[in-house]
Amino acid sequence: MAVNAGDNPGAGPGRQGNRLGLSFLLASVALALFGLIRFSFNIVGLRVFGAEYLGQINLALSSYTVAAVLLATVPSVFTSKFVSECLGRDEVRRARTLFGAMLVLTLSATVVSITVADLAGVPFGERLLLPYVPAFGLYLLFKSSYFAFGMATRYFRSELIAAAAFFGLFGVACALSLPWLATASLLAHPLVFSCLALVDHRRCIEFHGSLAELRRSWKQYASYSGFTFVNALSGLATYHLVIIFAGLLLDSPSDVGYLGVLMATLSPLNLLPTALGTVLFPELARRFGARDEAAQRHLVGGMVLLLQMFTVVAVAPLMAMPEWVLQVIDVPLRPDLSQAWCWLALSFALSVVSSPCGHYLNATRFVHVQAAIAACSIVAGVVTGMIALPLLGTLGAGLMRFAAAGGAAWVRMGVSERRLRWVEGSAIHLVTGQVALAAMFLAGMIGLDWRLAVLGWIAVSALQLPGLRTARDRLSGPAPLPDGRP
Repeated sequence: MAVNAGDNPGAGPGRQGNRLGLSFLLASVALALFGLIRFSFNIVGLRVFGAEYLGQINLALSSYTVAAVLLATVPSVFTSKFVSECLGRDEVRRARTLFGAMLVLTLSATVVSITVADLAGVPFGERLLLPYVPAFGLYLLFKSSYFAFGMATRYFRSELIAAAAFFGLFGVACALSLPWLATASLLAHPLVFSCLALVDHRRCIEFHGSLAELRRSWKQYASYSGFTFVNALSGLATYHLVIIFAGLLLDSPSDVGYLGVLMATLSPLNLLPTALGTVLFPELARRFGARDEAAQRHLVGGMVLLLQMFTVVAVAPLMAMPEWVLQVIDVPLRPDLSQAWCWLALSFALSVVSSPCGHYLNATRFVHVQAAIAACSIVAGVVTGMIALPLLGTLGAGLMRFAAAGGAAWVRMGVSERRLRWVEGSAIHLVTGQVALAAMFLAGMIGLDWRLAVLGWIAVSALQLPGLRTARDRLSGPAPLPDGRP
């Protein structure tokens, strides 16, 4: 008899009734709420509390987020990959033991690190946000474990309640013009989410035998963790390090605030790729464990085409008409901010398109290749930022993010294609999509009239339609695992 994943979270994917489609739908809605938190805080906070306050809080929040991600990314990705593989082989106890070890590691590392850093006087910024590090670290871990254990429905519920807690506190702070309460509201989401998740995972945690399990395969776990850490640094370089470097190298706190608003405006658009990645990564890990290369090829190829169509339809028009975007989000119409927006949007689009290739490399034996690409992108982004920010101001921030994300995206797609051959006759669709993004980027940079920009967007969007059938065919459903599991 089929058992619902939410009713038996430790049973493993072989006994769960949730399909990838349902998981994707729930993840999309839940992550939309998460994206609205940073977006709403920046857009509304700019009007209520001003750009200077927003710049200071964004700098502190990025610093705390960097600390949390550095400390928690390895356990969260470790959970997503190895717990998924264990559950795919019906090794339920081993999966629970590994997750127990990751929970202890995440909580102890975040609490101890932030305590030592605070006692040492490390200037993170607003001290009210100190609990954000362990809270957000647990959030990252539990988000991975929800999908590894097949509890998509419970994940959705936790995100919903946690987001409501933030919006409630932030609404009161804005109504009463209380900056300290607005700052404190940023803690509501990760704290509430982590408390709910701990209750949901009470049957998925086993501490007995955790150290023995880690010692048994310590070389494999250690190498994968090291490469994952490098990959995490690359992700930070494409977002939070841009804010941190801007705060250090730009003279105006207001410009840092405006830059935070520009980058936060793209956050809601990250909904689809993030939701797909949340579902795709553990699925690729299971397929890799089953040695099902054909399914990996179809999943990666279909996802790349689907995400490319998404960027052409949703991101390209925003990139081609930066003045309209700046007016809507109440950012000054300055040439440097308009051009910075174009570079940020292009970097975002390329990262989104290449993300399935990164998931493939991370979920298989090529994680070291992904780490090498990430290391090069970090160096490129940091060097570009140190040169461009003092010379070009906020425009330099856009160039910094492109240097860290743009080239890495193309290399990632090329390497994964060589390993997996996921293009499979769809090269024309891939090329037309890349050309469409480049054309819309140039339209925004030269300030093309909005009427011509709209016509161009309609034309390039229409050219993506033939690739829709190819993507649909590839994602229509890979063959089941050898033992009949979905």
